[in-house]
Amino acid sequence: MSKYAVIDIGTNSTRLLIASVNNNMIIKREKYLLSTRMGQGIDHDRIILPETMERNIAALKEYKEIIQSCCVEDTIIFGTSALRDAKNSHEFVHKAQEKLQMTVNIIDGQQEAQYAFLGVGQQYKDKMNIIMDIGGGSTEFVCSTKGKLMSSNSLNFGAVRLTERFINNDPPTKNEINRIRTHVQDLLQDKIQKEKDMFTLVGIGGTATTLASMKYSMKEYLADEIHGSEVSIKDIDKIIEELSSMKDSDRKGVIGLNPNRSDIIIAGIIIIQEILSHFDKAHFIVSDYDNLEGALYYYLKK
Repeated sequence: MSKYAVIDIGTNSTRLLIASVNNNMIIKREKYLLSTRMGQGIDHDRIILPETMERNIAALKEYKEIIQSCCVEDTIIFGTSALRDAKNSHEFVHKAQEKLQMTVNIIDGQQEAQYAFLGVGQQYKDKMNIIMDIGGGSTEFVCSTKGKLMSSNSLNFGAVRLTERFINNDPPTKNEINRIRTHVQDLLQDKIQKEKDMFTLVGIGGTATTLASMKYSMKEYLADEIHGSEVSIKDIDKIIEELSSMKDSDRKGVIGLNPNRSDIIIAGIIIIQEILSHFDKAHFIVSDYDNLEGALYYYLKK
């Protein structure tokens, strides 16, 4: 049995997976999350701010200490939307290497979709699935049938990006919410084909898992209960109606909602609502297995 570490530097958070592997299959896993907001301001000027860079380097340092205590065989580190978009992302990659001897690979949207497929695909092999991975800066769509990847797409909308672009009031106004809806609808209509065959819609990423956590009023995140749970459009409509009338300070106290996600959750939920509407689906299935596991499976295959 071998042990590996995987770090995903996302637009909203930086996550760590410590996984025990036997015969190329994950048999035990632990996940950690730090709210690092790499995407702060990037949609505006494509620059990672100095304080953002230091915050994310500090997170990597914290994770390095955990990794060293776990005696892992190898570590995989990848960055997604925010690092793809930033003009000075090379500075962050250089700092991580120079200060911590940690090599960060910035992956494109297609690779991110591939990781999502591999992570979720081990759990849902026998069906036709469309995976939606709602991140902070981008959203990936992956269509798979019987364990084979058929198509993938990456769109430049996510919970952090749309919050910064459209929401200026607390709580957000109806006009701000409608502008997000219209923006997401337009991109979906233009880029994502409506699937005619029967399929299961599987959601991964922080917005999807947070919706399940709020639905079940979880005071502590329980991965095994989240994984495979179902969230309906009725559940979503009820949650967003409550959240969109609250100030951010009040949203931070909602059971099941990580306070570090309270300012971006409304934009994230609207994205999911519009995806369900686009595909004419009444619910989606939540997967706690995602691109962290997928990156490891990709590494093991190579």
